[in-house]
Amino acid sequence: MQHGYVNQLWRAARDTPESDGLACPLCHNAMRVVQNLPDDSGDSLHVDVCTSCHSVWFDTHEMDTLLEHVARPPEPAKPELSPKAREILALARIEQIREQADRECPEGALPPADGWQAILTVFGFPVEENAPAISRWPWVTLLLMTLATAWVTWGDPAAIAHWGFLPSDPLRHGGLPLITGFFLHAGWIHLIGNAFFLAIFGDNVEDFLGHGRFLLLLLGASLAGDLLHMAWEPRDTLPLVGASGGISGVIVFYALQFPKARLVYFVRVGFFFRWVRFSALTGLACWVVIQSLGVWQQVSGLSPISDALMC
Repeated sequence: MQHGYVNQLWRAARDTPESDGLACPLCHNAMRVVQNLPDDSGDSLHVDVCTSCHSVWFDTHEMDTLLEHVARPPEPAKPELSPKAREILALARIEQIREQADRECPEGALPPADGWQAILTVFGFPVEENAPAISRWPWVTLLLMTLATAWVTWGDPAAIAHWGFLPSDPLRHGGLPLITGFFLHAGWIHLIGNAFFLAIFGDNVEDFLGHGRFLLLLLGASLAGDLLHMAWEPRDTLPLVGASGGISGVIVFYALQFPKARLVYFVRVGFFFRWVRFSALTGLACWVVIQSLGVWQQVSGLSPISDALMC
């Protein structure tokens, strides 16, 4: 099908009010129904378009009718492929068309389809677009977020001094601060930032690894972050708190396991602003650069905070 006509379908879907359409077979988000696309007989078509992953789905015989409408001759018969091969080719073609649409269409600069996601991006948070569907409830992610929130809300203000990880005394309280420091945060801004990144990436990683292995990933990454900080500043008497070490491990795993998952970020320079879209792997590269700059600031004495391990 001609790319120009597909782009016309996507623009029409963007202008169609949100509705409780069928779930997209690829990303499981609600699709929008584009109506009144005439065919040669004077009837109309009702085409399902997913604005999240840019897929277009047709009912029986709708594709034949639409091909007649765009006056494309039938393609010659191709050798029969296995269902798995057809699925791989279809996904690759969808990705190719989506990338071309982002380059050619102004909608690449539009906000995410969901309004709440657009609001989050304005406040500086990246959001997922075409997120991998999950098949299990991420109860470990939700439980850890709940415990951290409860500690900040009702915990003793002096808990950071007692239960934060202290590089100069790593084995105090039997080494428990290596674990308790994960749930302690310096305030609501610190907690909200960590909770957001755990929520946006943790559910997919937990779904892929399973609850037990996901918990081990968080624990191992958090311990590695604490020990790395201790090796760098062995005499530091400032307690280290926050879940950033564990969440760093989740972010890296997410980007490596789902490299083509797309993220949306709001960029503003003066009066110029737009939403940019990039792959999770590209986001990981940018994140590594930012963390490296934070470490350089700490080493240079420009910042007392270990940005790679704490928010």
